[in-house]
Order: sequence, then C-alpha cells, then structure tokens
Amino acid sequence: MRFAPVAGRGDPPGTPLSAELLLRPTIDHPELGEVIEGAALGDATAMHLRLHRDDDGRPVDALHVHGYVSPEESSVVKKAIWERLGPRAGEGGLTPEALGRYGEADTSDPLAITQLLLLYHLLDADHRQAA
Repeated sequence: MRFAPVAGRGDPPGTPLSAELLLRPTIDHPELGEVIEGAALGDATAMHLRLHRDDDGRPVDALHVHGYVSPEESSVVKKAIWERLGPRAGEGGLTPEALGRYGEADTSDPLAITQLLLLYHLLDADHRQAA
C-alpha cells in the first residue's frame, strides 16, 4: 500500500492523501465490484480498480482510494465493506469512530477504507486458521 497525492491533480491544501493498494491474487479479497459501482455519486467515485504490474511483472489489481472523496461517498464505501465483515466485525453494525484517525483530531477517509480492507484480511486469516 502507498499513500500519496493524485499525480497531476491540483487538490487544495489539506486534502487527504490518496491510497493505492495492490490486491495480489494469492489471497481472497472482499468482493468490491458493487462497492465501487455503488460509491459513484454523480460524476465522482470514491475508488477504482486498475490492472497493474507487480515488481516481478505479474498482473495485479491496483485499488485506488481517492483523497478527494466526499464524506457521503466515503460513508457508503465504509459501510459496505463493514457489512462484508459480517458477524466477525462485532455487534451494532456501525463502523468504529476511530477509523481513519491520525494525530489528535485529523481523519482521512482513504486511511479508514484501507484500515477496513486490512481488517477484512486479518479477520479472514484468523477465521481460516481457526477452521
């Protein structure tokens, strides 16, 4: 994963860094097609997938989570990923307020979405090991 501004985009100061995650085919990933399509509100999207080449030349999916995502779009994406965690995420159905928080009071929606995807993989690995 990598956090950086979107190249060539003149985002205003204070815009959170965008996130890029390489989704290698060696592990299962949550189904994100509906999340990506459902995140589109108007002309903007919270994230998109592109085919990328890994360091060894193998094709991998690169998931881009945009720093300029609106809070409304981000909320839709976070909720959809959280729901895919199912009962493993705990009771209540609400995403934790601490997601995406850094520093004392700053938050980043791309960081929050990345944290949810990492949580998905950690819980999935724990589930597989228990089985």
